[in-house]
Amino acid sequence: MLVEPDGAARTHQFRISYRALQIAGVAVVMSVLLVVGLVLLLARTYPAYLDSGQLTVENDSLRVAFGRMSYIDAELRELRATNRQLLELVGVEPQVIDSLTKYDPVLDKVPASWQLSQPNLSPYQGLVSRGFRGGAEGARHPGIDVAGPEGSLVVASGGGVVSSAGWDDVYGNFVLLDHGDDIQSFYGHNRDLLVAAGDSVVVGQPIGRLGSTGESSAPHLHFEIRVAGEPVDPGEFVKEYQLQSPERTH
Repeated sequence: MLVEPDGAARTHQFRISYRALQIAGVAVVMSVLLVVGLVLLLARTYPAYLDSGQLTVENDSLRVAFGRMSYIDAELRELRATNRQLLELVGVEPQVIDSLTKYDPVLDKVPASWQLSQPNLSPYQGLVSRGFRGGAEGARHPGIDVAGPEGSLVVASGGGVVSSAGWDDVYGNFVLLDHGDDIQSFYGHNRDLLVAAGDSVVVGQPIGRLGSTGESSAPHLHFEIRVAGEPVDPGEFVKEYQLQSPERTH
């Protein structure tokens, strides 16, 4: 290969061996085949990726729908209980009362696989009055406090099983949910509890009503998320609380 600059008296000569040309040709062919293979692979997998994303969105929508159904289910249970009491007061026979108040709850038929999910939903959308604080025992706050009107519904942040529900001297009426994978969520200071130990709940299902029981000066929800038994910042799971927290420190 000769290179002769314009107007220059001196030329430059380069020698390329046949072996080098062979290697370069093979490299070019391999590069082209690799690009074509990647394009074909992308063409085959991209529609499946889109379908997977669509299924995820639809699955999340169905979970929210079940959460709304759980609210309706809870209200129907209360209405039927009130109806039973009224029928008893007017002297209706027990057999008639049973036929009039019989109810087949839909949520009892929810597949078990739907019952476990990470706590990503805000259990109550109110003002975060106190954020999560780690550190020394005296200054730490293992969860967040969300203020609101007494009697407001508190819902499950994720699907799971009620590990325990009852009374605590500090947190009053509380609910502890197990979401699997060593993840739990805790709901304290409830006025009333709508679930009991052993119950299975879906995300968004009402589990209590906002209150001020235990050591509390005003109605609010004390919400914790625990991983392997240790409290973590709820904002790491519920992004809405991460943005609102007034004192997010570790």
